[in-house]
Amino acid sequence: MAVDDLHLESMHNFRDIAGRGYETTDGPMRRGRFFRANIVAPSDRDAEALRRIGLRTIVDLRRPEEVEKNPDHDVIGADYVHVDVLGESSSAATIVGYDEDATPETARSEMLRVYRSFVVDAGFRERLRPAFEAVAASSGPVVVHCTVGKDRTGFVSAVLQLLAGAGREDIVADYLETNRRSEAWVAELSAMFREHAPERADTLIELLHARDEYITTSLDEIEAEYGSARDYLVDGVGLGAAEVERLRATLLGREGD
Repeated sequence: MAVDDLHLESMHNFRDIAGRGYETTDGPMRRGRFFRANIVAPSDRDAEALRRIGLRTIVDLRRPEEVEKNPDHDVIGADYVHVDVLGESSSAATIVGYDEDATPETARSEMLRVYRSFVVDAGFRERLRPAFEAVAASSGPVVVHCTVGKDRTGFVSAVLQLLAGAGREDIVADYLETNRRSEAWVAELSAMFREHAPERADTLIELLHARDEYITTSLDEIEAEYGSARDYLVDGVGLGAAEVERLRATLLGREGD
């Protein structure tokens, strides 16, 4: 199956991290090797499509309780790796959910806090290490996902794109693509919030959206604190320099160079 033809109807936010082949200074990113998604719960038809592209690794970034509530489906030939990226940290949704006085501005502020923490918080960096290690170690196509494929997945995907050398405009556009792909999901939850919690609906709905300032906050912090995605992964996350170089080569399809 050609990668261009890979559309999974049962996984609305499944897509190639390389887009249509984002351009870098070293050529286009390699397609068909690194994917991002929401929960890996494919229909039988979509599971067969994943098997046919040779999916080797599923990296699940969710909390244990999220996994227990909605476990991933087994995909033949693929290893499952669970990495709880949030750990004991409070998500924006948790803080806003318990704060009855929270406003949409509160929600946006909490989202910015999380995206900044991915870079500057040592606990987050430590928890992210096994996720990046699993991506780097995969012997074939790998999919990284969380519940919706927006925040945790969006950050990991952006770091991989930045490491490959993709431009900021493409990285931000790919991150925002989640909004288009999640329209039906957002509409469904928005209707539920307006029915059952009308006084808090606007605040809760704010948490459902990807905003460019969220991912640019992460990118700005990487540049300010580390200078590059490579140094963030080596000096911040703790990956080996050779491991990161091999990962970059794989992102570009240049393993044999």
